[in-house]
Amino acid sequence: MIAEKKRVVLFLDTLEKLSASEDLIGEIVRSIHPNVLMVFALRRDKAPDWDRAGFNLTIHAIFEELRPLKDESAVEMVGRYLDAGGGEICLEEKEVKKLLRITRKFPLWTVIVLDMLIRKEISLEDFMAIKEKSTEKIVDYLTREMSNNHILETAAIVHRITPSALSALLGKEDARTEFEELCGMPFLFDRSGGKGISLHDSVRSALCENLRYHCRSRYRQLNLRACDYFQNESESFEGKEWEWFQLESLYHKVCADEKSGMELFIIEAEKAVKYANVDYLQTLLNGMNDYPLELPSSILWKRYYVSILKEFFGVLIYFEEIKKTYEDILKKTKQDPLTGSLKFLRAKTLLRLVRIFSIDRPSYVNNETMERKRLLLEECDRIFPGDDWEWHEVAIRKIKFNASFRDTYKELRKVMDSCKQRGDGYAISVVCQWIKGLLGTHGRWREFLKVESEVANMPSVRKDYQFLAKTYADWQLVRVWMGRYSEAEEILRDKVGMRPNGSRKYAGNDVYVDYPAAIYSQGRYSEVIPMLDAAEKKYGKIKFERRGVLMHKGILFLYQGKTKKAKKCLLESAKIHDLNADNIRGVNAAYASHELKYYLALCCLHNKDWEEAEKKFGNYLEALCFDDFRMYFRCGSLIGVACSCGKTKTKSEEDILCLLNDAEKIAKKYEYNDHLASLWVIRGNFYLEKERWEDAESAYRNALLFALRYNRFLLDEMISGPSRRGVFIFSIVPSCLRCGNKGKEILERLGDWWMIGKNSIGQSEKTESVQVSPIPKGVEASLLEAEKNARNIEKGDLSSQKNVFDQLSLRK
Repeated sequence: MIAEKKRVVLFLDTLEKLSASEDLIGEIVRSIHPNVLMVFALRRDKAPDWDRAGFNLTIHAIFEELRPLKDESAVEMVGRYLDAGGGEICLEEKEVKKLLRITRKFPLWTVIVLDMLIRKEISLEDFMAIKEKSTEKIVDYLTREMSNNHILETAAIVHRITPSALSALLGKEDARTEFEELCGMPFLFDRSGGKGISLHDSVRSALCENLRYHCRSRYRQLNLRACDYFQNESESFEGKEWEWFQLESLYHKVCADEKSGMELFIIEAEKAVKYANVDYLQTLLNGMNDYPLELPSSILWKRYYVSILKEFFGVLIYFEEIKKTYEDILKKTKQDPLTGSLKFLRAKTLLRLVRIFSIDRPSYVNNETMERKRLLLEECDRIFPGDDWEWHEVAIRKIKFNASFRDTYKELRKVMDSCKQRGDGYAISVVCQWIKGLLGTHGRWREFLKVESEVANMPSVRKDYQFLAKTYADWQLVRVWMGRYSEAEEILRDKVGMRPNGSRKYAGNDVYVDYPAAIYSQGRYSEVIPMLDAAEKKYGKIKFERRGVLMHKGILFLYQGKTKKAKKCLLESAKIHDLNADNIRGVNAAYASHELKYYLALCCLHNKDWEEAEKKFGNYLEALCFDDFRMYFRCGSLIGVACSCGKTKTKSEEDILCLLNDAEKIAKKYEYNDHLASLWVIRGNFYLEKERWEDAESAYRNALLFALRYNRFLLDEMISGPSRRGVFIFSIVPSCLRCGNKGKEILERLGDWWMIGKNSIGQSEKTESVQVSPIPKGVEASLLEAEKNARNIEKGDLSSQKNVFDQLSLRK
């Protein structure tokens, strides 16, 4: 025998097709000579049970799952086959890759093409002919054993073959016989969960392409039937299954009629973009890879949505690539007259490119770029459809945000009024975010709360949880500035859907910095540190996002008294911001570099570096370009300068008091209770140094009342410290104790007053419709009741709280 002299390899394909019994195959395999290697190709679900009846054959068997060829293996296979054919044909690398794209790296299909090339039945010059002729041959091979080759062609139309789907496509009430015949084919696999069977992708592609080339009417008819079938089936399902049937229906609509199908695709894609549903957009685009697109406009739309998906993943990571795609789309849609789908695409692309050019980047802050942005916006405004869901953004982009607050606010309210007239809940919620950003960065707390409440209660917004979530999502950091820590956390958790790890339930604009700020402001540092560390790692390559994380890490360290770490984080954040050139838009970034320097100045106060603190606060005040610009930080800087100058003695006492008076006017007007409390502690400390005991006690009373109206955290800081803000350095108790018996007497009187006093401060002649402080106003409420409310509102880490009287009474 040959096997006794040489190693022999026997190949047996489609073993499941053999009529021999399992026992006979087992006998042959068991009695075969040891020098013979047998290789069987078969479907896993059709494998014989060779371990029964004592054969125990699998102990000597190796099972390998056949997977699609890798690129390098496919290229090697092409080279070897051509060499074996005589070596007359030599393909360049790009030609090999193009050939493999035609055959989907399907070995049998690839061999058919190579054989046709060797026999000179086709020419390398005509790849379209190669595709058509080779497809026809592979289909002939695949269908030669079928009783009716139309069954396999029909089954290839759908991704998932079931008896009911096959019945609908064949127009028969019962197609179980045909389905069972399909199940016996070697190039099918069972879907998991009993969801039918599927053809291997390369086989299915060959069958579909052949049908589309040679019988387009039948191809269209089958796809229309499939479209109707999946649409009808979807009515019986919900959730992911419903979505799958809808997507399949859309796929077959595009295959049957690309123009009308793409119109439906665009509608679905726009919904995904509108609601920032990244998963759905990615699913749509993944499905689009299987669409047989032929129209140039369809291919451009695909590129457009792929770029938007990249924007979601990180606009600054893929910045140049995204910009290049949008510019290329504009170049290819520059024709006159422009109508229909291409006109819509151009308008949407113009808006996207305007947004790209609005990102703060050093190379874009120049006259040439700004002029180009203006021209893009002019054309966009001219051709953008008025009924599109993004119409409001075109109007917003025309507003000049480097103007004064009054002018910018006026223009945004005009856009809001237009949204209300249309009853467009989505647009209203988005414009609300812009207005909240403007109000928040400029320190208009009451107006901020008023506009948010106004929009949240509109029927057109309340009807959709996404609109409501979007209304609340951004700028909850402003609530933190107001002292409403737990309220900000609750809104972000319950209305916006923030989760403990910082992820979100609902899609929308990014609020990754607001949520940890609401938590660390309550002293729950251990919860936030892992969250900020994860965010810094996530945005490591996206510097413009990373600066926000670093800023909040700096503030967190500042609150913990770790000023060295705080300064390091804040300096790095400021450096990133300066490198990306702030355009003073005000709305799109919670902090400009000036605010970062404000917190750096607070670090200086904590370190008692008075001269540097005075300089930084002074620089901030000089940088404010309008009288109505960033009033909250203006007020804080005035207090910071006064506090610093009180130590450096660079200003007279009269000048320092003038600074505090200017700060008080701003703080009273905008209800900055934290700043009011701080400046009254500074005044009280100033009066103590002058031994003006009654004035000091009066100042401390005001400080406690304003601190109470901010929140209980500030109240405790004012009384006992340590100060997280650093602007008053010495709190009331340590300041009084330094003055001996006189100071102790002031503390005792403050304690007695607190037990019987009324929450009277802040009672204006004209009651405001919106109140910044969560503690009720009015002379009727006692201070003890107000303190109880404050401590119930802000529970912090749930540790025990020492009340005001106990802190002032000096009892251990």
